[in-house]
Amino acid sequence: NLGASESRNWGLRESSAEGAQFLGHDVELDAALLHNAEGCIRQHPNASGFVGTTLVPRADMVATAAIHLAGVTYVWDIARKMPDHTDLPRGRDSEPCRAT
Repeated sequence: NLGASESRNWGLRESSAEGAQFLGHDVELDAALLHNAEGCIRQHPNASGFVGTTLVPRADMVATAAIHLAGVTYVWDIARKMPDHTDLPRGRDSEPCRAT
């Protein structure tokens, strides 16, 4: 196991595709994911990348409450927090996207 970053870099080097979409191991795929991603790409053909919204489970257990309380989720839904921005500082992988 090379880890997420090195695995993704290796995949990009080996690929001949025009683009790639990386998903975290814990992503629950929406049926419209690829369709939505294609729409973003067509709408913003010059964008270098896209970020989306990651929904954190409700804080109804100790583990999810700790995640919320730690404040580490700020960038996970930054596309929702900054809907009018097209140059976001960073974001979390997958889900419906906003051009960067």
